[in-house]
Order: sequence, then C-alpha cells, then structure tokens
Amino acid sequence: MIVTLSRENAKKINWLKYLFINKISTEAQNVPDNIQLLNIYFKTKNGKINWKKVSKIFNNEKLELLCSRDVPIPNNINIKRFESNRYQSRLCINAALEILKKACIDANKLRIFFIDKDGHYAGEIHKFIRYSNRIGVFTRNEDIYNKEQASIFRSYGASIIFIAETLNKAKDYNFIICPEGIGTYLPIDKASVCFAGAKSSSSIGTNIWYKYYIRVPSIYEKFKPREVPAEDFLEALFHEEEDRLSKLTPEKCESSQGKFLINDIVQKVKDLNH
Repeated sequence: MIVTLSRENAKKINWLKYLFINKISTEAQNVPDNIQLLNIYFKTKNGKINWKKVSKIFNNEKLELLCSRDVPIPNNINIKRFESNRYQSRLCINAALEILKKACIDANKLRIFFIDKDGHYAGEIHKFIRYSNRIGVFTRNEDIYNKEQASIFRSYGASIIFIAETLNKAKDYNFIICPEGIGTYLPIDKASVCFAGAKSSSSIGTNIWYKYYIRVPSIYEKFKPREVPAEDFLEALFHEEEDRLSKLTPEKCESSQGKFLINDIVQKVKDLNH
C-alpha cells in the first residue's frame, strides 16, 4: 500500500477554532492495477506536522510514506520517508536502449560497458547485443553473467561478452550503462557517453546522464497528491506494480549541463561516433 501525507492550509481558521478542530483526515483510494493508496491530510497553520498524531493512526508501527521533500520527518518516530531508486534504474536502461535504437550506430564502432556489481540486471544484457559486437561487464556476480553468456552463445553462436576485472576497463568503451549509479571514479573518455541510475560526485561529466524524467501516466495522474513529487510517486507505483511502468521511456535525461530531450542525446551520440 502507498501512504501519502499532504498539508492543508488552515490560515483562514482562527486560532481558537483551530485548537479544537480535527486536524487529520484520511482517504483510501483504489488505484488501477490493484494498487491501494491511503492519503493523509493534515490541517496546519504554520506548515508543521504533529507526527505523534500521524503515527497514532498506524498504532506507532513502522511506516514509510510519501510527502513533500520540504517536510522534515523526525528521527524519534517509526515513520520514515519512502526512499527508492529502482525506477530510476529501470529508466536508465530504457533511455540507453531507446537512444541506441534511434542512433543506428555501426555495431563495430559501438563498445558497450555494463556495470552491474551484484548481477541484478543480468537479464537485460541480451537487449544490448544487437547494438554492439563488443560488450564488457563489470560484476561481482560472474556466475550469473556466465550463464547469460552461455545462453547468448546458444542463441547467436557468438561470445561477445567480456567480464572485466576492474572498473578501469571503462576507458576502453564508448557507451557505458550503470543502472544503480556510479559509486566511484570512472575513467570515462570525453568522447564516451554514460547512463547512470543516480548522480555521483565521483564521476562528473557533460556526457554523463544520471536522472530521468517521465510524466505520471494518465491512468495514475489523478491519484497523485499535489504536494508529492512526481518522481517519488512513480517510484512508489513501481514498487507496487512494475509491469506497466517498466515499458516506458523517459522524455528527458539530466546531466551536469541540464535536462536534454532523448532526441538531443541521440544526435550527440551520433556526433561522437561519426
């Protein structure tokens, strides 16, 4: 179940009345795809939330909820902000695939490097085979990638995946994908592009994209509370139901130079590989 909290402006209510009104209300909604949503509304004159009252609704049990990023949640209660980056990781892969499809780069020119330390995304590697004759992987879970390599050999009669021993091998590739984000410095060539699932202070470059933007699909849009950021709402939806959202492609990608449309990045990739 997704739980959200929104503030309702009570400035027009005089203080005496405000002291005695019921400041909390809840609204349960059935979102498409069998997703349950509970919205909590808190009337406040100064923007502050009485978290003990909110926690009491759930009998002080542990809870993760969505709310505005400028609403601080104290550490001394069982309520935590819902945090996830799984959908950004998914959009990172989708963006890379869409750009490769549109760029139509010669497979002999494109060298793809896939960083997947724990092997969570091994099942994605076969989607990149059509775009490159040389794919490198850095992972700690070599077994799962050896299985993918065997599967690819059975299907295509070729072994094109190289398991890299260190991240330094990234410098030998011109198209890098790191769904879970870059955790350390990567030696990325200035003529290479990189798609990461999260921003990193270790690797900063004009051709490194680290955040992906997509509109909340219309089927879900009317259920999103105004105060809840779209990216947080999408992460929560993805946590509940992956199938519909996993097929979507981002409209924009962000780098240190700002937000770019997918087609603009396609042109950049073409220019770097002309």
